[in-house]
Amino acid sequence: MKLKKRLRDDRYLVAEVELEGKRLVYLADFKEGTESLGVVRGSLDVEALWNKCKEEPNLCFPCELLLNLDPKVVSAGNSVAELGIPLETLSRVRKFLMEGADEGG
Repeated sequence: MKLKKRLRDDRYLVAEVELEGKRLVYLADFKEGTESLGVVRGSLDVEALWNKCKEEPNLCFPCELLLNLDPKVVSAGNSVAELGIPLETLSRVRKFLMEGADEGG
């Protein structure tokens, strides 16, 4: 697993990782207590989307991001929706990020 990009503010942690040749995006929403992980569809620029949503308060960053991830897994409290990616993969990516993964490594 390789960390490509990490973005963070008071509410979100977003990380783009490469796993088994796939480009995945992990999102933790600290305010809502949710996590999601999905494979990027197309040529989504996660940082550009992040910046656009910061500039336009009417845009919902998690909503816009999740529309561009397929397959994905979403976890909210005790509820999980595995939409093509198992919860175990989300847990594996979270563990990788929490162990201090560095960009490019």
